[in-house]
Amino acid sequence: DLNALASAQASIDAINAKEIELKNNRDIRIAELNNATTGSGQVAESAYSRASAAAKLFGVDLDVSLNKVSKSFSSSGNELEGFKNRLSEAGITGMQAGDVTY
Repeated sequence: DLNALASAQASIDAINAKEIELKNNRDIRIAELNNATTGSGQVAESAYSRASAAAKLFGVDLDVSLNKVSKSFSSSGNELEGFKNRLSEAGITGMQAGDVTY
């Protein structure tokens, strides 16, 4: 009976050790991924800013040429979507929603 108990305890210890090993490997991979992706948006924004400045030297507005939507326009679109959803939640739809908005 004691041998079975010792064997079970050894198995549990082995499982716990493997779980710790897997957790450490997972933490390492997460850190590697975070290091690889940190700043990638800033790099792209910086490259776009440099390209935009270069285009302006030739009289080209890169934002207009690429039909880029500004951040403020995008956020106002989200606000408009929220307004529409709130009207719907209040039961105001269709022509009535248009009348209320007007």
